[in-house]
Amino acid sequence: MFPGGYLSRAPPAAQRGEDPPGPRDAVRGPAAPAHRRPAPPPTRCLLRIEILGRPKIIADDGAVLPVTGTKPALLVTLLALWEGRPVGVPLIGEFLWGDGAPASGAANIQTYVWRIRRILRTATPGGDARLAYGPGAYRLGLAPEECDFPEMMDLRAAAAEALREEDLVRALELFRAALRLWRGDPLPAAGTSSSLTLLGESRRMAEVRLTLHEGRLATALALGRHQGAAAELRGLLTRYPLRERLQLLLMCALCLEGDPGAALRAYRDMSLRLRTERGAGPGEGLRRAHRSILAGGSVCPRETLRAVAPPRPAPGPRPLPTGR
Repeated sequence: MFPGGYLSRAPPAAQRGEDPPGPRDAVRGPAAPAHRRPAPPPTRCLLRIEILGRPKIIADDGAVLPVTGTKPALLVTLLALWEGRPVGVPLIGEFLWGDGAPASGAANIQTYVWRIRRILRTATPGGDARLAYGPGAYRLGLAPEECDFPEMMDLRAAAAEALREEDLVRALELFRAALRLWRGDPLPAAGTSSSLTLLGESRRMAEVRLTLHEGRLATALALGRHQGAAAELRGLLTRYPLRERLQLLLMCALCLEGDPGAALRAYRDMSLRLRTERGAGPGEGLRRAHRSILAGGSVCPRETLRAVAPPRPAPGPRPLPTGR
């Protein structure tokens, strides 16, 4: 069965040199007041799993242990994305093979789990217990600070909260910190897989990363820091040519650079692409910016920031990933 909650990183009482609770506690009398008790030693992560790029496990001593093999790497990524919640074997199979799972799929999954547990045990004594099996499902027990994915999502949420409080400098720092955790494409196999779950997760993570870039750029523009923004936005638009929020940011950056004519040309180019690819023109945000420039005005950086900033997350646990 699964152990309850996140696995604690505090050692048992006997390992800390303390007596286990028992009858002797009654003889000791009441506990010392909180202000007189010695502060507990700071806890530290026994390991860390990073999946925002090629998956790797980092031991407590800093040693980097790569997760080799496409399927084990996919499996550890999936388990980490579920943030400690159980992942059913059928979902694992679909994630790894799509509609082409082999007859030996269940046995193969057990082999991949064994390989991951071996790496976890190498990373820290007893680390293999982090990957637990329950009725028809596996769960990877990690605290948020032991994995880069929840850390990145928490930074993104903190940036959105800083924007709500109009602390733009702090929001910009948080967006940058979240982006620094990304090392590459976490799910490169999605491009050649028939798995709809894998494809959905790949798109979701790409969207999260893109919204971080948009939030960072919009915040920088609102602070008047437009140097290099137009060139970076043009680069992003080559990858996401129909992304209207990127186009809005580009128009804003060009206006801040003192080139409203270029902003109008950028609008016309986007309008043509949208009508060609989707059969519809730009949305209201782009049209409003276009009207403002035609009237001799500009694109307001603060309005642009409100239009493209990531929303504040809902309270409580994050929603389950695709394929639940």
